[in-house]
Amino acid sequence: MPKDSERWDQKYETFSSPDPPDPLLVEYAKLFKPYSRVVDLGAGTGRNAIYLAQQQHVSIAVDCSQRAIHEAQRRAAQANVNLLGLVADLNNFRFPLESLDVVVCFKYMNRDLMQDLQYRLRGGGYLVFKTFNPNILREYPAFNPDYVLQPGELARMFESYEVVSIDDDGKPDTQTYSHIVARKPVP
Repeated sequence: MPKDSERWDQKYETFSSPDPPDPLLVEYAKLFKPYSRVVDLGAGTGRNAIYLAQQQHVSIAVDCSQRAIHEAQRRAAQANVNLLGLVADLNNFRFPLESLDVVVCFKYMNRDLMQDLQYRLRGGGYLVFKTFNPNILREYPAFNPDYVLQPGELARMFESYEVVSIDDDGKPDTQTYSHIVARKPVP
């Protein structure tokens, strides 16, 4: 069985069209202080990380796929912005304590990493997290349920944060994502 990085490298071998940044990020990016140190976890080809670099933030894209990070850096150069790309296995990779101003994560689920973020994010920093909820299983029954948020899970996981926006009810509807935008309290 191929490693995750090999599987994702194969996926990005045929990936060609750049996606726009996620609308949730665009809506809430105005909350971030100028020149924030922002990390995009599971960044893929950098659609969100490049957008954040265009907003004058210090943008770091992290993904297990070397091919995806290479493409993100190529696209950042085309957009004439700086982007730090890191190839890393997010099961083992951690940033230094309280070193990040903003963490964004879309369509990626690693519960241990998400719990660990409380120690990596500075007080007053923001988290923007959006990933699959149980409704995805109706559309894609073979989707691994380990990577699906359960109703109320985000609210519990970040209960000490100041919630700006949350959709975490898991009601059976057509929406296949849940999200949270939250600010870590200042000690």
